[in-house]
Amino acid sequence: MTFLSFAAYQCKDSSIESKYYGICLVYHRQTFLEMIPTRANVLLLTLFDAQTNTFETRHVTEDTDIHTIQEIIKEKYNMVADQDDHG
Repeated sequence: MTFLSFAAYQCKDSSIESKYYGICLVYHRQTFLEMIPTRANVLLLTLFDAQTNTFETRHVTEDTDIHTIQEIIKEKYNMVADQDDHG
């Protein structure tokens, strides 16, 4: 749960919601991250892009560079939080 710990620490004022399919991180009622584990030891990581108003899904395996994914999570959160601050 490295990503969950990272997101919970880095994404201030966000909440963690358990869903029947996985876990969501929500910032002011806006889902910006979904984590869905699969049977094939792959984590489906869906991130909201506030600039394009779209979602992007990545397949995370044990070979995936965790630092890169953490930076992407932080970047996507910052976009959502910045948009909220200016909206």
